[in-house]
Amino acid sequence: EVAVQDSEDDAKPHLLNPSSIFDDLTRARINCRTHQLPQRTLRDSQIMSVPDRLKDSQSSIPKNQFELCCKLYELGQSHIFEEWDIIPMSDRKALAKQLLALDEEYSAGGGLAGYIANAKKLLENSKKGVNPLADWKPEVPV
Repeated sequence: EVAVQDSEDDAKPHLLNPSSIFDDLTRARINCRTHQLPQRTLRDSQIMSVPDRLKDSQSSIPKNQFELCCKLYELGQSHIFEEWDIIPMSDRKALAKQLLALDEEYSAGGGLAGYIANAKKLLENSKKGVNPLADWKPEVPV
C-alpha cells in the first residue's frame, strides 16, 4: 500500500493498493469455452505509441510488461494508470507484472484484450435486453 495525499489541504492521505485493482477482475473470470473470443493476447499486438504518462517507466519495466501496459492504455483502460505518476517504481513494476500474469491466465479467452472485448459485448447486449444465459437450462447435478 502506498499513502497518497491528494493536496496539501488533505489532513489524511488515502491508501492506494495496486494489487486490489484487479481483485474483481480475477473473481469475475468466465468460462472461456462458452464464449467465442479472439485467440490473441495483448502481447501479440504491435504497440503504436507510448502514452506520455508511461514513458518514464519504459526503461525500468520489462518490455513485454511495458507493452501490455501501453496496449491496455490504448484499449481505454487508462484509469488503471491514474496514479502511475505518484507511485514508486517498485509498485509500477508490481502492477505491470500482475497485469501480465492476468493476461496470461486469461490467454484462452484472448488475454485481457479478449476480456475487455467480451465485457464490452456483454454490456452492449445488456443494454439491448439480451440475456447471455437465455439458452441455458439449469440442471440439478446427479
